[in-house]
Amino acid sequence: MNIFLTQKDDIGNSKLFLLHQVLTTAANQQSHQITELADADIIIVFSNRSLDRPEFVGKKIFIVDAEQAFNAPETTIQQAVTNATLYSTTESAVDFTDISAPQINRIVAVTACPTGVTQTFMSAEAIMNYAKAQGWQVKVETQGQVGTKEILTNEEIAAADLVFIATDIDINLSKFSGKLLYRTSTRAVLNNVEAEFNQALKQAAIYQVEQNEDIPTITPAPRNYANDFEHCEGSKKIVAVTACPTGVTQTFMSAEAIMNYAKVQGWCVKVETHGQMGSNNLISAEEIADADLVFVAADIDVDLTKFVGKPIYRTSTRAALKETAQEFAKAFEQAVIYTIEQPEEDIITPPARNFANDFATCEGNKKIVAITACPTGVTQTFMSAEAIMNYAKTQGWCVKVETHGQMGSDNLISSEEVEAADLVFVAADIDVDLTKFKGKPLYRTSTSAALKNTAQEFENAFAKAVPYTGIHTTKTCTPQASTTSECCQFKCKGAYLLPFILIGLIIALLIYFMS
Repeated sequence: MNIFLTQKDDIGNSKLFLLHQVLTTAANQQSHQITELADADIIIVFSNRSLDRPEFVGKKIFIVDAEQAFNAPETTIQQAVTNATLYSTTESAVDFTDISAPQINRIVAVTACPTGVTQTFMSAEAIMNYAKAQGWQVKVETQGQVGTKEILTNEEIAAADLVFIATDIDINLSKFSGKLLYRTSTRAVLNNVEAEFNQALKQAAIYQVEQNEDIPTITPAPRNYANDFEHCEGSKKIVAVTACPTGVTQTFMSAEAIMNYAKVQGWCVKVETHGQMGSNNLISAEEIADADLVFVAADIDVDLTKFVGKPIYRTSTRAALKETAQEFAKAFEQAVIYTIEQPEEDIITPPARNFANDFATCEGNKKIVAITACPTGVTQTFMSAEAIMNYAKTQGWCVKVETHGQMGSDNLISSEEVEAADLVFVAADIDVDLTKFKGKPLYRTSTSAALKNTAQEFENAFAKAVPYTGIHTTKTCTPQASTTSECCQFKCKGAYLLPFILIGLIIALLIYFMS
């Protein structure tokens, strides 16, 4: 049975995402699947407002309280399949449609925040999910410290019915001249994406290079920190370094926490970030010379040679993120002049990493190669990668994790590493090319399962992994989808029949319409 899940405008975006995740898992366990509206047999409705939608006509709907669905997802799916009723609209319901609103089929969007990671990609995902639920075609360009990804082409912009801009920094919009455009912030999108699109349909105006005053423009507050360090006249000057093993989530979130706290205190600050994506926003010798304090929030070893002779304080990214004020209070009390021969007790040294890039020289009792991937390629990708690496470390294994997503592929696994591996562990929510693993024992699951149930998933992996044949399948057999390996193999092998099934359906449809 194909099931479509509606949006709900009075709960947060994170809660809505989790609600959809638990219902998707429950549906898979009962041999149903979550699909788009056009393919759905049943629609699960979390809000009465959704009843005024003519596109539901001819489909069965099931109305349920969102909290109830979240607490009992398996029961909700069972009741939906059993108790859903056919929906039909009335003239009064159709009158709710705003006929003055532009007809939307395709949208292009841009998201951007100062660090270009957390808010940027979360708001991009919110926009994509909402547009998908409306049946629109959508492409989102993301901008920030990690560069510009999914760049919009002139052809895509020309074909768009609406340009939706969610940014907290100034960006160049000249390529959208002459298009219907609406501007808001990433925070507003994350808090209530549906409300922002409703506003967009009412307030969007034709954008001209000479800024049209009718376009609601959000101008961010001046940034007297980070790259403005040189000209800042704050009471203190701070240089900071953040770093975590993956170099994304904790790195940029702690950097943003440091910058925001410094801004509130009236200080000048520049934060250098380190990780898998390289080093960004590098601190110069002149900036170090001017600094009153070097604040290092790192979970991996970083080269601090350039800070010799400066007062330095070291902590973790987690502490900097959760207890920023307390950590800065400690920093001004406990910072010591940094020297190359600094005593070990003054340095917070993270545990030795005998995984990831150290795979070739690792002497663990097992060697694992892993892949993580999610649609945006950020949050779930790197959090599940970190979960895999941390669990492997506790088990004394060697592991290298390759990540895939919007930002490309990082930490690529070589053919030598594949050859040496005892297991290939794939945690992916999108299709990835697994050709190089042909012949190796391989186990597939989702990023969510790898993140939440890492130990259980590895136990399943060693019990159920099978040699990879190189045959591409369009569906991933996850532990949630079946309770036995035989069931999973049956579903995967069913993919061979897919072309014949499609041809049969097309022939049946032709006969039906001809008759």
